[in-house]
Amino acid sequence: MGAHVTIRVRFPDGRPAPGARIVGTNHDAWLKRHRTWSATADLSGAFTWENLDRGTLGDRYTFSVSVVDGTGATWQGEVSERIRARRELLVVLQRDDARESGASPARRLAAIMFIDLVGFTRIAQVDEARALRLIETQRRLVRESFGRYGGNEVKTMGDGFLAEFESTFDACRCGLDLQEQLGRHNREAAPEDAVRVRVGIHVGDVVHAGHDILGDAVNIASRILPLAEPGGICVSEEVFAQVRSRLSVPFVPVDTRSMKPTVFPIAVYRMVLEGDPGRTLPEPGRAA
Repeated sequence: MGAHVTIRVRFPDGRPAPGARIVGTNHDAWLKRHRTWSATADLSGAFTWENLDRGTLGDRYTFSVSVVDGTGATWQGEVSERIRARRELLVVLQRDDARESGASPARRLAAIMFIDLVGFTRIAQVDEARALRLIETQRRLVRESFGRYGGNEVKTMGDGFLAEFESTFDACRCGLDLQEQLGRHNREAAPEDAVRVRVGIHVGDVVHAGHDILGDAVNIASRILPLAEPGGICVSEEVFAQVRSRLSVPFVPVDTRSMKPTVFPIAVYRMVLEGDPGRTLPEPGRAA
């Protein structure tokens, strides 16, 4: 049975920190690897993970938390515990040292891309050698696509990537290139070595905090990602508006009812890629 963990995030004065980004890592001492989860604190400044996957009873979990407040200041915190069953942990944030000096936050517009490897957790549980082969192939092809289209790899998260681009158009071209390269690999590889990823893209203001990027735009991009099908790409309405006349790929609206709630409704579009059985050119005046 997995661990049940509730993380409560507070500012030093006791106020909750809604919207805080929480990244949890399970350090599996037995298999000598780690698994990573990410989530966003709710309006009460809390988030609960139920039945977290784990390898060994009493593995150590580390939860890193970051949030940007209304003034643009960055706050961070971390807690590390051995979790055996059900725990509630409190993270008290501290203001980032760079902000203490009075320097203005490094806020700028960027296209944000999340990528994850479909089915990796399940595969890793039954065939570790296969999982390692798949993730090595994924990382090689992802980084090659980043290099071709100016992607800045912010970090890897287990089987996932977070990247930023100066150009929304280049971010979309990178996603298309990546899926094309993976499609070519999958046609040539054995079925068990096929690599399928999802891609989610949004554009908005981000704040650089050390080696990470923070902000609502990052949270939104992470929520768009699960809406993409294996081998697919989903983008926000803001991205769609910027690239629809520059890409020959058709777009279709996506049902967002399964998307985690956001403060304001977010429209999401799916790129209809080559080989998609539903690929049809849109009617004039429709999403394209």
